[in-house]
Formats: sequence, structure tokens, C-alpha cells
Amino acid sequence: MMKSNKLNIVVFGGVAVLAGAVYLSGFNPIAELDSKRVRSVKANIAEFDPDADMEFDMNKWGTELPDEYDIETAFGSSLEKMDGCVISHKSRAKMESDAVLEGEAYLAVQLDPKRGRPAGVNVTLPDAIQTDTRLSKCIRDVAYKVGYPKYDGPPRVVNLSFELDPGYDTVD
Repeated sequence: MMKSNKLNIVVFGGVAVLAGAVYLSGFNPIAELDSKRVRSVKANIAEFDPDADMEFDMNKWGTELPDEYDIETAFGSSLEKMDGCVISHKSRAKMESDAVLEGEAYLAVQLDPKRGRPAGVNVTLPDAIQTDTRLSKCIRDVAYKVGYPKYDGPPRVVNLSFELDPGYDTVD
């Protein structure tokens, strides 16, 4: 019995030394697998039919409506990230950094009152860039991540807009 314990200790010690040496060498097969792994499922933010009938079951929902100011404040906190979407678009389109995209982006956000997240987001871009699905998706993703107010009432659609590219002034 004593020989078996010594053999176990020696084997365990040898494995520990080998594992330490492998770790110190920087070899990590799991990290290599993770770096080669590609996401096979990509999340998409839902769009919705603004003309579809909405369910207003008063037994399921309360009567409260979200405060408009709270909605606009929450949305306003995302404008800097929206600017990032515009900058990426300009880079892809090989536009000058000081060039300005004219027009407004219009969003219809279907609020989920219990989660404080949208159930769906629709984006309408100016005609000149309406077909840029990457810009539209970027704006939709940012709008989805906004923490909208929760409320005890039915889902509702709020319409929001912002100047797509207001440009900037430099101060000398």
C-alpha cells in the first residue's frame, strides 16, 4: 500500500511539473481553438410592421404610459454611439472625414414595457443612403441597447429622429 501512495505522488508531481512547463511555454490549445472559432449565429435586432395591430389586453397590461422626456433622455444618451455608426459609414464610403451626410435618421422604436428594451426598431435613412444596410443595422443595434424606461402599460411605438451628421466646428 505504501508503494502505491509513493507512485501516485511521483506521477502527480510529474504531471504538475509538465503542466507548469507547458503553461510557462505559452502553449494553450483552448485559446487557439477559441481564436479560430467563428460565431455561427448572429443576433439581429427585429424590425416590426408599424401598421400591424397591437394587443391591448387590459388584464395583461396596466394603464401607465412612459414619460416622453425619459424616453428622449435615454435615446439622447446613445447619440455619441450613433456618431460612431456615421464615422464607420464614411470610412467604408471613402468619404472625407469633414464631409457631412445630409438629412435625418428616423427611428420607430417598439417599446417592451417590462424589459426596458425595444421589441423592435425600424430605421429610415435619407434617400441618398437608404440602401446602406450596414449603417441602418448599426443604428438599430445602438437604439436597441438604450435603457428605455420601464412602465406598467401596453407596448407602444415611439418615433425618434436625429440629424444624421451634424458636423462640427473647430475652435481656434
